[in-house]
Amino acid sequence: MKELLEVFFRPVALFESLPTRKGVSPWLVPLILNALLMVLLAWMVPHYVGREKAVRQSARVSKMNEVQTAQLVRQLTKPGNIAVGYAALAVEVVLFQLVLAGALFAFCLMSSRPPEFGPVLAVVSLSVFAYLAVLSASSFAVLASASDPGTLNSLNLLPTNPAVFENPDSLGKGLYSLLASLDLLVFLAMGLMAAGIAKVSGWKYWAGLSSVGGLWIFYLSVKTVISLMF
Repeated sequence: MKELLEVFFRPVALFESLPTRKGVSPWLVPLILNALLMVLLAWMVPHYVGREKAVRQSARVSKMNEVQTAQLVRQLTKPGNIAVGYAALAVEVVLFQLVLAGALFAFCLMSSRPPEFGPVLAVVSLSVFAYLAVLSASSFAVLASASDPGTLNSLNLLPTNPAVFENPDSLGKGLYSLLASLDLLVFLAMGLMAAGIAKVSGWKYWAGLSSVGGLWIFYLSVKTVISLMF
């Protein structure tokens, strides 16, 4: 559990020690906690903004017409569908971390002293935890302090990316998705993750950053293409 604090206050020392730490705690606790934080965010935003309003904002960004929006609202405001959505989100977050750690582990196998999978997964889950903890706390502060939370953009609460300053109606889905992905908090999390990968694999920082950055560019390209197609 102490790793959850160390990632904020002494991340370099934490990452250096991961290959020698025993047990599953360094990666299992943040792995599960990240899924719970995402579910908390998925509950918190509609709770303050209003679930129907949040769904309509999502439909607006996706360029849905009124009929499609009404169908989406009916589907995503049913209690049963909401519960299934939370469960699916939790599973998705866990799988995302496992896949990302697996890809970075494959890169690390090319180092002079390749690490075990556990320390790589710990770097990924702890970096994601730092990102989600800051995101959750900041989002709560914005929502709780707003005089009228219903006027907020539920998809982009924080002014940490260019998309927050743009009107979704004036941009294409692909461009809006791209701008929303250029997020300061994401970049900070990537820098933290790159430092961790460098420490557990014996690389220089730039090599860790190249691995993490390359995967992010690939993910961003796929995400942008999908947003254009659908």
